[in-house]
Amino acid sequence: MTFSLMLVSTLAVIANVVADTSHDEQEEESGAQMDKAIASLISTYHEVNAAVVDELREEPSPLEFMRYVARNRPFVVRKAAAYWKATERWDARYLLDKMEGEEVRVAVTPHGCVDSTSTSTL
Repeated sequence: MTFSLMLVSTLAVIANVVADTSHDEQEEESGAQMDKAIASLISTYHEVNAAVVDELREEPSPLEFMRYVARNRPFVVRKAAAYWKATERWDARYLLDKMEGEEVRVAVTPHGCVDSTSTSTL
């Protein structure tokens, strides 16, 4: 169930709870339903909007990777590039030697959005 459907469902339960306040027994049952609906909404919200970035110790399988992508969840793979040749060769001197005289476009994101770009020549 998508977050928006869950929100609508939760709001419908809350509306029914508010409308059904005539008897004490119904109030207890309605309160329990409301608590359950709100807990479900909060749980779904946290599933959709993760505040935590998962740290993986090894490269994820294609299926695991797609699960992260499908849920729009960030993750970091620690030491994933440790054995890449680039990590042994690429340093500031190497890049300058390879890119000297080339125009490089850099996206500046002061507020987290690509809202300006600047150009620099090495």
